[in-house]
Amino acid sequence: MLPLRKNFGRQAWTGKVMQPEAPPDIQSIGLYTLALFYATTKQEASAQEALRQATAHKPDPAIESIILYTLASCYVTTNQKA
Repeated sequence: MLPLRKNFGRQAWTGKVMQPEAPPDIQSIGLYTLALFYATTKQEASAQEALRQATAHKPDPAIESIILYTLASCYVTTNQKA
């Protein structure tokens, strides 16, 4: 698990790009980035929620597939049986 400070920094950055005055493209990039961060740190529920919000802003099947692949990879590595 990442230190709380690093996690907080990523969330704070995303909060800034999600301001109403930020262009929609920037908002979706922020959400996709947050979703990928959560996926790579095995925070599955948070990754899925950020991905849902990102696709609601601006669907991008290529980025979505990368995040879903990362989530699936995390699932496989944590649920492998010896």
